[in-house]
Amino acid sequence: MSHVQPSYRSSVAKDVYWQDGENGKKITSVSASNVSSSQLKLYLDQYYPERYSVQLKRDIFRITIIGEA
Repeated sequence: MSHVQPSYRSSVAKDVYWQDGENGKKITSVSASNVSSSQLKLYLDQYYPERYSVQLKRDIFRITIIGEA
């Protein structure tokens, strides 16, 4: 498992609010100006391995976590 440096974690997790989605999913949006795609991938791989999907639309990452977030 890859190690996520604290700076990555804080830049991704700062001001992130999860919303309940259908079937136990958790959903949030993060501005691409606040985090790079590589930082986001490192964070999600560390904390939600194989349990997430990401869509990028108009500089906003929309993240869905399957299971409890």
